[in-house]
Amino acid sequence: MDLNLIIFFVAIVINIARVVAELIFVDPRRLRIYQRMMGEWRKKAKEAIRSGNVRLMEKVKREKYKIDSMGLEVSKMRFKSFIALSIISTPLIFIVIVPYRSEGIYVPMFSKSIAAIWYFMIVSFAISSIASILLKYKGYL
Repeated sequence: MDLNLIIFFVAIVINIARVVAELIFVDPRRLRIYQRMMGEWRKKAKEAIRSGNVRLMEKVKREKYKIDSMGLEVSKMRFKSFIALSIISTPLIFIVIVPYRSEGIYVPMFSKSIAAIWYFMIVSFAISSIASILLKYKGYL
């Protein structure tokens, strides 16, 4: 099989794994609710600082723990999907991409050959942007 096809399929597999990990570990409904609540809290905090209102500042300080715990939960969801993706992608990259990293692959768009690792990066970014559209549509980003 041709090297550029192998690299292309590895990039597809890694990005499909990324999408699946996001679908499994991130709850979009909870993510939207938390982001909305954190945004409202930030607006309140800015207003409290600007106005110098002591009561509003105390209220914002009391809500800070709740907001911090929401942020931590969002981070945990994202981190779980990152770890799952790392477990899948690291062996693939070391088995398939790294041995051929310096081989040249002709890219008609550039009218020259580039190293296989750079070809993988370009293809991976392109596929990732397409996959991100799907995740954005589903509410995960």
